[in-house]
Amino acid sequence: MFTDIRRGFAAAVSHYRLVALVWVSYALLAVAATVPALSWWHGALSGSMEAATLLKRFNFAVLADALKYDGIGGFSMLTGGVVGAGLLALFASPFVMGGVLAVLGDKGRVHSFMARYFGGGGYFYWRFFRLMLIFGASVVVVGGATTMLAAAAAPLFGESEYGTYLGVFVDLVLVKFVCAAFFLALDYARIRVVQDDSRKMLRAYGAGLAFVLRHLLTTYAAALIVVSGAGLLLVGYLAYETLTPVASTWGLIAVLIAVQQAFHFLRTGLRIALIDTETRIWERLKPRPAVVEAAPAPSVSEIPHLLSSEGDDSPAPESS
Repeated sequence: MFTDIRRGFAAAVSHYRLVALVWVSYALLAVAATVPALSWWHGALSGSMEAATLLKRFNFAVLADALKYDGIGGFSMLTGGVVGAGLLALFASPFVMGGVLAVLGDKGRVHSFMARYFGGGGYFYWRFFRLMLIFGASVVVVGGATTMLAAAAAPLFGESEYGTYLGVFVDLVLVKFVCAAFFLALDYARIRVVQDDSRKMLRAYGAGLAFVLRHLLTTYAAALIVVSGAGLLLVGYLAYETLTPVASTWGLIAVLIAVQQAFHFLRTGLRIALIDTETRIWERLKPRPAVVEAAPAPSVSEIPHLLSSEGDDSPAPESS
Protein backbone atom coordinates (compact mmCIF):
# COMPACT_ATOMS: atom_id res chain seq x y z
CA MET A 1 0.00 0.00 0.00
CA PHE A 2 2.75 2.48 0.90
CA THR A 3 4.46 1.75 -2.42
CA ASP A 4 1.17 2.53 -4.20
CA ILE A 5 0.88 5.82 -2.30
CA ARG A 6 4.46 6.79 -3.07
CA ARG A 7 3.96 6.07 -6.75
CA GLY A 8 0.69 7.98 -6.67
CA PHE A 9 2.44 11.10 -5.41
CA ALA A 10 5.16 10.61 -8.03
CA ALA A 11 2.49 10.35 -10.73
CA ALA A 12 0.90 13.62 -9.59
CA VAL A 13 4.29 15.35 -9.82
CA SER A 14 5.09 13.89 -13.24
CA HIS A 15 1.62 14.83 -14.53
CA TYR A 16 1.92 18.47 -13.49
CA ARG A 17 0.21 19.53 -16.72
CA LEU A 18 -2.81 17.44 -15.77
CA VAL A 19 -2.91 19.05 -12.32
CA ALA A 20 -2.70 22.50 -13.90
CA LEU A 21 -5.44 21.72 -16.44
CA VAL A 22 -7.87 20.45 -13.81
CA TRP A 23 -7.10 23.43 -11.55
CA VAL A 24 -7.66 25.91 -14.40
CA SER A 25 -10.89 24.15 -15.41
CA TYR A 26 -12.48 24.51 -12.00
CA ALA A 27 -11.09 28.05 -11.59
CA LEU A 28 -12.79 29.10 -14.84
CA LEU A 29 -16.06 27.51 -13.70
CA ALA A 30 -15.86 29.44 -10.43
CA VAL A 31 -15.14 32.71 -12.23
CA ALA A 32 -18.05 32.20 -14.63
CA ALA A 33 -20.46 31.61 -11.75
CA THR A 34 -19.24 34.36 -9.40
CA VAL A 35 -18.55 37.26 -11.78
CA PRO A 36 -22.18 38.54 -11.63
CA ALA A 37 -22.13 38.45 -7.81
CA LEU A 38 -18.74 40.18 -7.67
CA SER A 39 -19.98 42.88 -10.04
CA TRP A 40 -22.92 43.55 -7.74
CA TRP A 41 -20.64 43.65 -4.69
CA HIS A 42 -18.41 46.17 -6.41
CA GLY A 43 -21.38 48.42 -7.07
CA ALA A 44 -22.56 48.08 -3.47
CA LEU A 45 -19.21 48.71 -1.75
CA SER A 46 -17.43 51.13 -4.06
CA GLY A 47 -19.50 54.14 -2.99
CA SER A 48 -19.95 53.19 0.67
CA MET A 49 -18.05 55.08 3.35
CA GLU A 50 -18.61 52.23 5.77
CA ALA A 51 -16.85 49.79 3.45
CA ALA A 52 -13.58 51.71 3.89
CA THR A 53 -13.44 50.68 7.55
CA LEU A 54 -13.47 47.00 6.50
CA LEU A 55 -10.02 47.44 4.98
CA LYS A 56 -8.60 48.15 8.42
CA ARG A 57 -10.60 45.69 10.47
CA PHE A 58 -13.33 43.23 9.56
CA ASN A 59 -16.72 43.83 11.17
CA PHE A 60 -19.67 41.65 10.24
CA ALA A 61 -22.30 44.22 11.30
CA VAL A 62 -20.70 46.93 9.17
CA LEU A 63 -20.55 44.54 6.21
CA ALA A 64 -24.23 43.61 6.60
CA ASP A 65 -25.23 47.30 6.63
CA ALA A 66 -23.06 48.09 3.64
CA LEU A 67 -24.63 45.33 1.59
CA LYS A 68 -28.13 46.79 1.75
CA TYR A 69 -27.97 47.96 -1.84
CA ASP A 70 -30.53 48.13 -4.65
CA GLY A 71 -33.07 46.13 -2.66
CA ILE A 72 -31.02 42.94 -2.95
CA GLY A 73 -29.10 41.20 -0.20
CA GLY A 74 -25.41 40.77 -0.87
CA PHE A 75 -25.23 37.43 0.90
CA SER A 76 -28.06 36.06 -1.24
CA MET A 77 -26.10 37.10 -4.32
CA LEU A 78 -22.98 35.43 -2.96
CA THR A 79 -24.93 32.30 -2.07
CA GLY A 80 -26.39 32.18 -5.57
CA GLY A 81 -22.90 32.43 -7.05
CA VAL A 82 -21.60 29.63 -4.82
CA VAL A 83 -24.56 27.39 -5.68
CA GLY A 84 -24.08 28.12 -9.37
CA ALA A 85 -20.39 27.26 -9.18
CA GLY A 86 -21.22 24.06 -7.32
CA LEU A 87 -23.74 22.97 -9.95
CA LEU A 88 -21.30 23.69 -12.77
CA ALA A 89 -18.59 21.71 -10.98
CA LEU A 90 -21.05 18.85 -10.39
CA PHE A 91 -21.91 18.53 -14.07
CA ALA A 92 -18.27 18.98 -15.11
CA SER A 93 -16.97 16.35 -12.67
CA PRO A 94 -17.72 13.28 -14.87
CA PHE A 95 -15.85 14.88 -17.78
CA VAL A 96 -12.86 15.83 -15.62
CA MET A 97 -12.65 12.38 -14.04
CA GLY A 98 -12.85 10.71 -17.43
CA GLY A 99 -10.00 12.86 -18.69
CA VAL A 100 -7.87 12.28 -15.59
CA LEU A 101 -8.25 8.49 -15.71
CA ALA A 102 -7.61 8.44 -19.45
CA VAL A 103 -4.35 10.34 -18.98
CA LEU A 104 -3.20 8.26 -16.01
CA GLY A 105 -4.17 5.00 -17.70
CA ASP A 106 -2.38 5.62 -20.99
CA LYS A 107 1.00 4.27 -19.91
CA GLY A 108 2.31 3.99 -23.45
CA ARG A 109 1.63 7.65 -24.30
CA VAL A 110 -0.02 6.55 -27.54
CA HIS A 111 -1.85 9.87 -28.00
CA SER A 112 -1.05 13.46 -27.11
CA PHE A 113 -1.90 14.80 -23.67
CA MET A 114 -4.86 16.92 -24.83
CA ALA A 115 -6.24 14.10 -27.00
CA ARG A 116 -6.13 11.70 -24.06
CA TYR A 117 -7.77 14.16 -21.67
CA PHE A 118 -10.59 15.48 -23.85
CA GLY A 119 -11.12 12.14 -25.57
CA GLY A 120 -11.45 10.32 -22.25
CA GLY A 121 -13.68 13.02 -20.82
CA GLY A 122 -16.11 12.80 -23.72
CA TYR A 123 -15.99 9.02 -24.06
CA PHE A 124 -16.81 8.25 -20.41
CA TYR A 125 -18.98 11.29 -19.61
CA TRP A 126 -22.46 9.75 -19.62
CA ARG A 127 -21.33 6.57 -17.92
CA PHE A 128 -19.62 8.55 -15.17
CA PHE A 129 -22.68 10.78 -14.89
CA ARG A 130 -24.87 7.72 -14.29
CA LEU A 131 -22.37 6.48 -11.70
CA MET A 132 -22.61 9.85 -9.97
CA LEU A 133 -26.41 9.56 -9.83
CA ILE A 134 -26.16 6.05 -8.35
CA PHE A 135 -23.65 7.35 -5.79
CA GLY A 136 -25.91 10.26 -4.83
CA ALA A 137 -28.97 8.05 -4.38
CA SER A 138 -26.96 5.57 -2.31
CA VAL A 139 -25.58 8.26 -0.01
CA VAL A 140 -29.02 9.82 0.53
CA VAL A 141 -30.64 6.49 1.41
CA VAL A 142 -27.83 4.95 3.46
CA GLY A 143 -26.78 8.25 5.06
CA GLY A 144 -30.37 8.94 6.12
CA ALA A 145 -30.73 5.44 7.54
CA THR A 146 -27.44 5.80 9.43
CA THR A 147 -28.52 9.14 10.87
CA MET A 148 -31.81 7.65 12.05
CA LEU A 149 -29.94 4.73 13.63
CA ALA A 150 -27.59 7.09 15.43
CA ALA A 151 -30.53 9.21 16.63
CA ALA A 152 -32.26 6.10 17.97
CA ALA A 153 -29.09 5.15 19.87
CA ALA A 154 -28.65 8.66 21.32
CA PRO A 155 -30.44 7.85 24.64
CA LEU A 156 -27.72 5.27 25.35
CA PHE A 157 -25.25 8.11 25.93
CA GLY A 158 -27.35 9.66 28.68
CA GLU A 159 -28.99 13.07 29.00
CA SER A 160 -26.00 14.96 30.34
CA GLU A 161 -24.16 17.59 28.35
CA TYR A 162 -21.22 15.21 27.94
CA GLY A 163 -23.54 12.48 26.67
CA THR A 164 -25.12 14.86 24.18
CA TYR A 165 -21.75 15.88 22.75
CA LEU A 166 -20.65 12.25 22.62
CA GLY A 167 -23.82 11.29 20.76
CA VAL A 168 -23.32 14.07 18.19
CA PHE A 169 -19.68 13.04 17.74
CA VAL A 170 -20.59 9.38 17.19
CA ASP A 171 -23.33 10.44 14.79
CA LEU A 172 -20.92 12.50 12.69
CA VAL A 173 -18.19 9.85 12.70
CA LEU A 174 -20.60 7.05 11.82
CA VAL A 175 -22.25 8.97 8.98
CA LYS A 176 -18.90 10.10 7.58
CA PHE A 177 -17.46 6.58 7.79
CA VAL A 178 -20.42 5.06 5.94
CA CYS A 179 -20.62 7.80 3.31
CA ALA A 180 -16.87 7.57 2.74
CA ALA A 181 -17.29 3.93 1.70
CA PHE A 182 -19.73 4.96 -1.02
CA PHE A 183 -17.44 7.78 -2.17
CA LEU A 184 -14.50 5.37 -2.44
CA ALA A 185 -16.77 2.91 -4.27
CA LEU A 186 -17.44 5.65 -6.83
CA ASP A 187 -13.71 6.06 -7.46
CA TYR A 188 -13.09 2.33 -7.85
CA ALA A 189 -16.17 1.93 -10.06
CA ARG A 190 -14.80 4.62 -12.39
CA ILE A 191 -11.45 2.87 -12.50
CA ARG A 192 -13.16 -0.43 -13.35
CA VAL A 193 -15.19 1.19 -16.13
CA VAL A 194 -12.08 2.72 -17.71
CA GLN A 195 -10.12 -0.52 -17.59
CA ASP A 196 -12.92 -2.90 -18.63
CA ASP A 197 -14.95 -0.48 -20.79
CA SER A 198 -18.03 -1.68 -18.92
CA ARG A 199 -21.40 -0.16 -19.81
CA LYS A 200 -23.47 -1.57 -16.94
CA MET A 201 -23.05 1.15 -14.34
CA LEU A 202 -25.12 -0.40 -11.57
CA ARG A 203 -23.01 -3.55 -11.76
CA ALA A 204 -19.82 -1.48 -11.91
CA TYR A 205 -20.78 0.50 -8.81
CA GLY A 206 -21.69 -2.68 -6.97
CA ALA A 207 -18.30 -4.14 -7.87
CA GLY A 208 -16.60 -0.98 -6.60
CA LEU A 209 -18.50 -1.11 -3.31
CA ALA A 210 -17.74 -4.81 -2.89
CA PHE A 211 -14.05 -4.11 -3.53
CA VAL A 212 -14.00 -1.38 -0.83
CA LEU A 213 -15.75 -3.61 1.69
CA ARG A 214 -13.47 -6.55 0.88
CA HIS A 215 -10.33 -4.44 1.31
CA LEU A 216 -11.68 -1.99 3.88
CA LEU A 217 -8.42 -1.37 5.74
CA THR A 218 -6.32 -0.83 2.61
CA THR A 219 -8.76 1.45 0.79
CA TYR A 220 -9.54 3.58 3.85
CA ALA A 221 -5.93 3.81 5.01
CA ALA A 222 -4.66 4.89 1.59
CA ALA A 223 -7.37 7.54 1.30
CA LEU A 224 -6.77 8.85 4.83
CA ILE A 225 -3.02 9.15 4.29
CA VAL A 226 -3.45 11.15 1.08
CA VAL A 227 -6.35 13.24 2.40
CA SER A 228 -4.33 14.09 5.53
CA GLY A 229 -2.07 16.09 3.20
CA ALA A 230 -5.07 18.26 2.28
CA GLY A 231 -5.74 18.71 6.00
CA LEU A 232 -2.20 19.92 6.57
CA LEU A 233 -2.58 22.36 3.67
CA LEU A 234 -5.80 23.68 5.19
CA VAL A 235 -4.14 24.16 8.58
CA GLY A 236 -1.29 26.05 6.92
CA TYR A 237 -3.71 28.27 5.03
CA LEU A 238 -5.72 29.05 8.16
CA ALA A 239 -2.50 29.83 10.02
CA TYR A 240 -1.53 32.26 7.26
CA GLU A 241 -4.95 33.93 7.46
CA THR A 242 -4.66 34.25 11.24
CA LEU A 243 -1.10 35.53 11.48
CA THR A 244 -1.02 37.96 8.56
CA PRO A 245 -2.57 41.44 8.62
CA VAL A 246 -5.84 42.26 6.89
CA ALA A 247 -5.45 42.57 3.11
CA SER A 248 -5.97 46.33 3.03
CA THR A 249 -3.82 47.08 -0.03
CA TRP A 250 -3.79 45.75 -3.57
CA GLY A 251 -0.44 44.09 -2.93
CA LEU A 252 -1.71 42.18 0.11
CA ILE A 253 -4.89 41.27 -1.77
CA ALA A 254 -2.78 39.86 -4.62
CA VAL A 255 -0.69 37.85 -2.15
CA LEU A 256 -3.85 36.50 -0.51
CA ILE A 257 -5.27 35.43 -3.87
CA ALA A 258 -1.95 33.77 -4.79
CA VAL A 259 -1.90 31.84 -1.50
CA GLN A 260 -5.50 30.73 -1.99
CA GLN A 261 -4.85 29.49 -5.53
CA ALA A 262 -1.66 27.73 -4.45
CA PHE A 263 -3.73 25.93 -1.83
CA HIS A 264 -6.28 24.84 -4.46
CA PHE A 265 -3.53 23.81 -6.89
CA LEU A 266 -1.83 21.57 -4.32
CA ARG A 267 -5.17 20.13 -3.25
CA THR A 268 -5.87 19.25 -6.90
CA GLY A 269 -2.49 17.50 -7.03
CA LEU A 270 -3.42 15.48 -3.95
CA ARG A 271 -6.69 14.44 -5.56
CA ILE A 272 -4.87 13.18 -8.65
CA ALA A 273 -2.35 11.40 -6.42
CA LEU A 274 -5.25 9.65 -4.68
CA ILE A 275 -6.79 8.58 -8.00
CA ASP A 276 -3.49 7.14 -9.19
CA THR A 277 -3.00 5.38 -5.85
CA GLU A 278 -6.48 3.86 -6.04
CA THR A 279 -5.80 2.72 -9.61
CA ARG A 280 -2.68 0.88 -8.49
CA ILE A 281 -4.53 -0.70 -5.54
CA TRP A 282 -7.30 -1.86 -7.89
CA GLU A 283 -4.83 -3.37 -10.35
CA ARG A 284 -3.05 -5.20 -7.55
CA LEU A 285 -6.07 -6.52 -5.64
CA LYS A 286 -8.90 -6.73 -8.18
CA PRO A 287 -10.66 -10.10 -8.55
CA ARG A 288 -8.96 -12.25 -11.15
CA PRO A 289 -11.14 -14.11 -13.65
CA ALA A 290 -11.22 -17.85 -13.23
CA VAL A 291 -8.87 -19.59 -15.63
CA VAL A 292 -10.46 -22.59 -17.34
CA GLU A 293 -7.90 -25.14 -18.42
CA ALA A 294 -8.45 -26.08 -22.04
CA ALA A 295 -8.10 -29.68 -23.18
CA PRO A 296 -4.70 -30.36 -24.74
CA ALA A 297 -4.67 -30.21 -28.51
CA PRO A 298 -4.46 -33.65 -30.15
CA SER A 299 -1.17 -34.65 -31.66
CA VAL A 300 -0.76 -35.20 -35.36
CA SER A 301 -0.72 -38.99 -34.88
CA GLU A 302 -4.08 -38.90 -33.10
CA ILE A 303 -5.96 -36.88 -35.70
CA PRO A 304 -6.73 -39.81 -38.13
CA HIS A 305 -7.95 -41.90 -35.20
CA LEU A 306 -10.26 -39.10 -34.01
CA LEU A 307 -11.68 -38.59 -37.47
CA SER A 308 -12.39 -42.30 -37.92
CA SER A 309 -14.14 -42.52 -34.55
CA GLU A 310 -16.49 -39.67 -35.41
CA GLY A 311 -18.66 -42.10 -37.35
CA ASP A 312 -17.96 -41.73 -41.06
CA ASP A 313 -20.93 -42.87 -43.19
CA SER A 314 -18.88 -43.40 -46.35
CA PRO A 315 -18.30 -47.06 -47.28
CA ALA A 316 -14.99 -48.58 -46.43
CA PRO A 317 -12.74 -49.27 -49.41
CA GLU A 318 -12.98 -52.83 -50.69
CA SER A 319 -9.98 -55.02 -50.46
CA SER A 320 -8.75 -56.60 -53.63
